Amino acid sequence: MSSTTLSWIRTPGAIQVFLFALIVRFIVLLAIPAAPISGDASDYDRLAHAIVNGEGYVSETGQPTSMRPPLYSYVLAAFYRAFTDGPAAMRFFQAILDAVTCALVYGLAFRHFGIEAARIAGGLSIFSLSLLFATRHLLTETFMAFFMVAIVCSLDTALTSWRVGAFLLTGVLVGLSTLTKGTTLPLPAMLLLPIWASTEWKWRPTVRAGAIVFAGFLVVLLPWTVRNYLVHHEVVPVTTQMGWVAYSSYAPPEGRIFGVYTFDETVEAAMRLPEAARSRELTDATVSLILERPAELPRLLVLKVLYFFSPFDWEILGGDGVFNFLYALTLPLALYGLWVARNRGWRPWLLAMPPAFLLALSLVLYGSPRLRLPVEPILAVLAGGGLVDMWWKAEERRTAFMVMSVAALIGGFTIYMFSAEVKLMSATILRGIGLW
Repeated sequence: MSSTTLSWIRTPGAIQVFLFALIVRFIVLLAIPAAPISGDASDYDRLAHAIVNGEGYVSETGQPTSMRPPLYSYVLAAFYRAFTDGPAAMRFFQAILDAVTCALVYGLAFRHFGIEAARIAGGLSIFSLSLLFATRHLLTETFMAFFMVAIVCSLDTALTSWRVGAFLLTGVLVGLSTLTKGTTLPLPAMLLLPIWASTEWKWRPTVRAGAIVFAGFLVVLLPWTVRNYLVHHEVVPVTTQMGWVAYSSYAPPEGRIFGVYTFDETVEAAMRLPEAARSRELTDATVSLILERPAELPRLLVLKVLYFFSPFDWEILGGDGVFNFLYALTLPLALYGLWVARNRGWRPWLLAMPPAFLLALSLVLYGSPRLRLPVEPILAVLAGGGLVDMWWKAEERRTAFMVMSVAALIGGFTIYMFSAEVKLMSATILRGIGLW
């Protein structure tokens, strides 16, 4: 076991947070029916069965495919092979992994804001509706939440210890996250900024540390990239899905629905092409669409931001849009926590990197509660720091502060109980200003 891992396990209270989070997640799995295997989950399920049956990583037609990044399907296949009820076993594994995420959240808050903030952040992550309900789905979000927090923890350790192993681990974790979702492909380049800041803007140590991160990243990614080259006879770093995703982000169904694929004449024509050529064709169509309709971009960008930050979750929590009241309370506290961290040097700002990265990605492609979910544990860390600062600044008004906090929690829960009505009201407002 590495010294980096031991340092996090030895954080006072981390094991207790892990065990409590695990118990809560097991209770949720046993008490609430599993989410149906549909949509993206059905694709992961099909790929896992194909791997187990010896067919390989193939499409519905039996041809080698790169439409999905491979890691989740291969892990799922391992559980299908090892257990009679593979989906149930996978969900229990996700519960364990999510409990580790909660412990890492606790550790990050402890290192940056102290024990009181760590307890708050741990509690927010343990009872996070997003994290809890994600374990019920056969989707990548539980894995991605773990990887995003683990990347920050590893880089935080690397930039304080300056150990080669910590930088290498950071790169490996980014590589694994890229093989899970594909969206973190540009992340190694972005990590150069906090590395550069930690060296007080010196290039030589930045290049050395960055090279180690990239080495770990490439060791994980290259075997899949080489496989894709052999399959498609051209360079496909991760997936052939991005062209369709990009096109659907600038020509969304009904002009406003993100998170689902667009089917129109352009897509229909592209579907006749091989996967790699299809992705290129749809990427070119996306660029043409942007150039032809530049006046549409502001509305789409605003909608993408609203989708990314939306407190209504129609993907993980289910239904037609459930108000995620704990996230709605966490977000403003996290923004305040980031403000509190402004005078603590560059390291706390490292916590803002994953949310900033995914927000930027959502402006290029699209955002949704499901794509935001991996950064919600980081928001819990910042919220813990923000709430503790508010508490100490309240001083003689702490009774009023507690009353307001309870009122906010009750108000959020009330909106949660009337999610459909509040969502309808919000849609009406957006229609009135021309966004919906």
